[in-house]
Amino acid sequence: MAREDRAMRRGACAAMALAVALASTTPAHAAGPPGRPVVIHDAGGTRPLAPLAAESGLAPWTEEEGAASSAEPASPPSAALFPVRSRTLTPGREPTRPLERAVPPVCLVGDDLRSLSWLRRNRERLIRLGASCLAVSVESETGWRRIREAAAGLPVAPAPGDAVAEALGIRHYPVLIGPEEIGP
Repeated sequence: MAREDRAMRRGACAAMALAVALASTTPAHAAGPPGRPVVIHDAGGTRPLAPLAAESGLAPWTEEEGAASSAEPASPPSAALFPVRSRTLTPGREPTRPLERAVPPVCLVGDDLRSLSWLRRNRERLIRLGASCLAVSVESETGWRRIREAAAGLPVAPAPGDAVAEALGIRHYPVLIGPEEIGP
C-alpha cells in the first residue's frame, strides 16, 4: 500500500509540476483569458491546491479566474535555475506507443544537439498541435537561449522531468507526449 501511495503522490506531483512550469512561462496576454485546467495524468489521491497555495503565500484565485491573479507577465528564468538535470532521462529515441487517453501535447527536450535539431524539425507541427515544452536538461543560460531560439513560438519551461518520465514510463528525450501517443 505504501508503494501505491508513493506512486500516487509522484503522479500528482508530476502533473502539478508540469502544469505550474508551463503556466508560469506563458505571458498573461499571450493566450487570452485562462481556461479550465486540463489534467494530463491523475494517479488518484488528488487534493485541492487552494489550501496549499494559501499556506505557501501564492496569489489567491477564484473559480471564475481559474488561475492566480497577476498583472505582470512571467519573467524569464534567472541564471540561478541552471543547471536543470533529470536523473532518469537521457538523450535518445523514445519508442512510439499509444497513450491510454488523449492528453494536451507536451514535449520534453534538452539543450543537446539531438533535441535542438528535433525542435527545429518539428517546431511547426508542435505549434499546430498547440504543444508546450519542458526543458528537462539545460546546463546554462546559453543552453537555455539555444532551446528558446529552436522553439520560437512555443511556450518552454525549464524543469527536471523525472516525475513526468516516471509517471509515463519515458526514458529518453526529445519526445512528444500526446495528443494520443508518446513518441518522437
